[in-house]
Amino acid sequence: MYLKANPRTLIPLILLSALALFSGCQEEGPSVPNTQSTSLKRVYVLYTGSSGAADYACYDVAANTIIDEVYKNSNGGKTLNSSPGEMKLNNNRDLYITAAGQFGSGPGTLYKINTSDNSLSDSARVNWNPYGFVINNNNIVISNLGGSTVSKFDLDFNSISDSINVGTGPTTVIYGMFNYVVSKHSAVSERSLAFVNEYTSNVTKLFFPAAPVSTVFNLSGFFVSASSSKMIFRIDSESLVKLDSFAVPTSQPAVSDLIFKTQSQFYITASSKEIWKAEITETGITFTLIFPSRPDVNILNAAYESTRNEIYIAHGTDPFSNGRMIIINAETGNVRNTYSLGGKSPVRFAFMY
Repeated sequence: MYLKANPRTLIPLILLSALALFSGCQEEGPSVPNTQSTSLKRVYVLYTGSSGAADYACYDVAANTIIDEVYKNSNGGKTLNSSPGEMKLNNNRDLYITAAGQFGSGPGTLYKINTSDNSLSDSARVNWNPYGFVINNNNIVISNLGGSTVSKFDLDFNSISDSINVGTGPTTVIYGMFNYVVSKHSAVSERSLAFVNEYTSNVTKLFFPAAPVSTVFNLSGFFVSASSSKMIFRIDSESLVKLDSFAVPTSQPAVSDLIFKTQSQFYITASSKEIWKAEITETGITFTLIFPSRPDVNILNAAYESTRNEIYIAHGTDPFSNGRMIIINAETGNVRNTYSLGGKSPVRFAFMY
């Protein structure tokens, strides 16, 4: 089986590369791997703070120090909403964060924070329970986890649309080939992946044997993981048709998050315990176990950082204990550093350059 790149995908790939996770601590930073960067300066870590509300830590790479609960300490003790969702940095200036609030009871909040002093620039209430989002073309497309729609805002939080129906339980959003691609929560009954056309907002759905929980996009198409399954599905980026599928040779019961690395490689987490590297070849996909299961590590999320070739692991054991940030070599899986965090259940990273 030959996974051939389609030449017509090359233009949108410029846009895609601006979507892989980027971020910062007290300055600026984009939301994707920075191909023009000199070095990684800071890492933001989104978690649940001591008050029970969302907050974040800032890791200064050069000083090798972490400052916890940065938002509360920079805004006179004020706190964000509860239930942290997603965090991304735009143009090394603005940090965007979602906090879903109480699930099923009303709107959550989208925040815009100035990274020069971590002060709040703006916020917007979003129905229902805003969670994952992507920043593209000066717009933010954000999922409503407690509902069945995605909402579209400009970067100043002016609403463009709040009722694009994608099916219940939308979670993560990525951009690729002129579509916003919306994954689903593992517990939903409608097991569909939604493609929202960037220009018309028309929705195309593909259905899977289990809920499609994560997606990455590269030269060979869209790759999708499904809950309660070890399968990775490949979708043609033009026709949006399922082409083939691949079984990850993990002993864990299922795979979950997919993490973009390059146009021919991505990472896969398995049951919050393992990390695998997937490499696209002329005959299919080869899978390599990078980070084997360890009894002391529970992977709540992970992110790839390209300039240092590292994977950042968000470790959390339970909702009552503070988490850890674990940094591993992205090729060998060797642990380079482990840092204790002053917050619980870390969920996202953002990188500043």
